[in-house]
Amino acid sequence: MKKVALIGAGNVNWHLGSALSAKHYHVCQVYSKTRTSAQSLAKKLDCKFTTSLQKIDTTADVILIAVSDDAIAEVSKSLSYLEDPHKLFIHTSGSKPLSILSKYFTNCGVCWPPQSIRKEKKINIKMTPFIVVSDLKSEKEMMQFAKRMTTKVTLLSEEQKSRLHLAAVFANNFTNHLFSIVYKMCADHDLDFALLNPIIQQTIEKINQGDPNENQTGPAIRGDQKTIQAHYKLLKENPALKKVYTLLSKSINPKIK
Repeated sequence: MKKVALIGAGNVNWHLGSALSAKHYHVCQVYSKTRTSAQSLAKKLDCKFTTSLQKIDTTADVILIAVSDDAIAEVSKSLSYLEDPHKLFIHTSGSKPLSILSKYFTNCGVCWPPQSIRKEKKINIKMTPFIVVSDLKSEKEMMQFAKRMTTKVTLLSEEQKSRLHLAAVFANNFTNHLFSIVYKMCADHDLDFALLNPIIQQTIEKINQGDPNENQTGPAIRGDQKTIQAHYKLLKENPALKKVYTLLSKSINPKIK
């Protein structure tokens, strides 16, 4: 059974730690710079914890780094004393490259779940897709590691992962922001946001039917300038939101004025 040290006690490791606590891997230690966080996850996984990157269990076979994107480089540098070709070093970021690890470690890879993961929300890890990026020498071990957690593993190049991460930002972050705009728009005019739930659910369900472009509806795709102009009037007091409306409409139909 291989031993895993979790670097970071946030949303991702909270779930991956539990997924790895099976017959193939044993979580031996949790690190977090915050004692409360480290102790909480360590208690959940019944393992040791530390708040020092200089006290990581040297017997760990896998070092799983799930910290904020901006912290990965500095954390990797701090862990460079653990370099050993028999250890596997992994980070879970969709935006950061493999090179951030290969600068310090011989055997390394990326294992990124393209999904919004929150500590307090239950998810089915076995049904969660994972993207693996690795060089040839680490590929077999990286794929094996990912397949211990999920049935949905895809090996991508660095370029492909970057493109998928960009797509995920559009699909998740931007879409959720639009929902936030709509929620406020309804609240500002004494409208119940729940009235839009059916059309939102219908839109989501249509995604499984093929190319979303074929399901596009609304005034922009129809070239309905009268409706668009009416909407512009409603948005005249919010020029920033009017700009968003215009950009999206022109993205749907370049002929929109």
